[in-house]
Amino acid sequence: MGTVEPQLAQLREAGTRAITSSHRVNEGSIVAGVKTIGYAGHILAKRQAIDAGAWEAIILNCKGDVVEGSMSNIFVVWDDEVYTPPLESGPLAGVTRQTVLDLARSEGIVCNEVRFGLDAMRVADECFLTSSVAEIVPVTVLDGRPVGDSGVGEITCRLQGAYARLRGHHT
Repeated sequence: MGTVEPQLAQLREAGTRAITSSHRVNEGSIVAGVKTIGYAGHILAKRQAIDAGAWEAIILNCKGDVVEGSMSNIFVVWDDEVYTPPLESGPLAGVTRQTVLDLARSEGIVCNEVRFGLDAMRVADECFLTSSVAEIVPVTVLDGRPVGDSGVGEITCRLQGAYARLRGHHT
């Protein structure tokens, strides 16, 4: 297990920092949303985040829509409803992304797959990232500004608990 799992557990509990990357995804590209070996832009975005003292970089598409993290899918919460970019915006159709959408719906949480920009994301009540490795990681600071009340939000906690139960983890 090494040091990765304890670090991820800490991020899941306390939340993390993210920045907006200068890298853009071309949502009209034939490889948009496809996992390929041509992932250099995402790797550079991750490096940009690390250099800025953040854990993840948020990537926009050429239209300015929020798409995904460099190594994750992104979700925001406004008024107790969950939002994530639609696949047409260019994100990878992550397995954990779909699992979280299904879990949210089973928990009675309204889910929306809609386009939204960085300005809308900056006024979210909550924000979290998903990936198979990291599971559900709250974003508490975006571009140096607090997200919501800068703590882990109620919807994020509910989904973390549901995900842990699904995976057989203790909560």
